[in-house]
Amino acid sequence: MPLDREVRPTGSLIHLPGGDGEVARLVLESLEAMCDALPEFTVTVDRHFAQQVERSDIPTHGASFTLAIALVETCLDRDPGDMSPELLAQLVFMSQFPSLPEQMALQIAFGPGIAQEHARDIARLFTHARRRGLSVDDHVAELVRTGGVPDTRSTRCFRGETQHEPDQSRVTRGVALFRRAAGHTPETLRPSLLCVAAWLLWSVGKRPNALMHLGEAVRIDPEHVLAQGLILHLGARLPNWDCRRPKA
Repeated sequence: MPLDREVRPTGSLIHLPGGDGEVARLVLESLEAMCDALPEFTVTVDRHFAQQVERSDIPTHGASFTLAIALVETCLDRDPGDMSPELLAQLVFMSQFPSLPEQMALQIAFGPGIAQEHARDIARLFTHARRRGLSVDDHVAELVRTGGVPDTRSTRCFRGETQHEPDQSRVTRGVALFRRAAGHTPETLRPSLLCVAAWLLWSVGKRPNALMHLGEAVRIDPEHVLAQGLILHLGARLPNWDCRRPKA
């Protein structure tokens, strides 16, 4: 996780809710402390959300995905404008894990149940990769190459191939939360956060705004895989639940 100690607004294609230098400084300090503690890390979550996740049947090697579920619910339970720098930093930190931005977006839109499904799906991928002696990235690349990527409910929801509509109030809070996190973290760490915000905006019919956020993500990191994939997908279609809404 590269940290450049600078939160730069210059050259941005979008306006992010930043500008609080003290919050940005504290976010950066928290991120550096989390990086220094690796491979171990902890997140601060409300107890009742932690207990809900503990009752799930997600395998132990999906621990980071389990922690993310409780963290997202803890953050959504607060006003985005009042989020502590420590929680913002933890959200930024977790968003850098592969497949977690997708899970976070799904959870905000559809609730923690779909996030738990996604976590179990990813844990199975980890298990299969380990059995074959491959890294997860290599295993997934092979599945993509051979057309063997599992077609799960969580992936269909992420592609917009369901009639179940997102929770509008959670999406509104989620967009505000991830934009605030992006506005108070170093530019190099923003693309995954912007991807979450973009998918959420697309999910409620704001595709032009979503594509602007993705454009900012690839401006920062032209090789960002998720941002590039979302530009192609979100730019080409609307989700099924949006297509069936009556038009004014």
